Amino acid sequence: MTDAQSTFATLRDIIVDSTGYDPEDITLDSKIASELAVDSLSIVEISVRAEDAFGVYISDKDAAQFETVGDVVNYIDSHRAQD
Repeated sequence: MTDAQSTFATLRDIIVDSTGYDPEDITLDSKIASELAVDSLSIVEISVRAEDAFGVYISDKDAAQFETVGDVVNYIDSHRAQD
């Protein structure tokens, strides 16, 4: 399993816990707001849980820019590599 696949699997679990979606319904291409109906409060919860899980900081400004689950995975992987 690559780093991106591992990151996605963990992030998907966080999203499932926060939204109640089935894991099979969440892909890298899933649009956070329109397809998963994640509101601003839920994105903060998901961001905080991702920060804890991956040891990265996600600013509110950066979190607001995420369009897809893949965007979050790429952000986490690129920022984790810098630390």
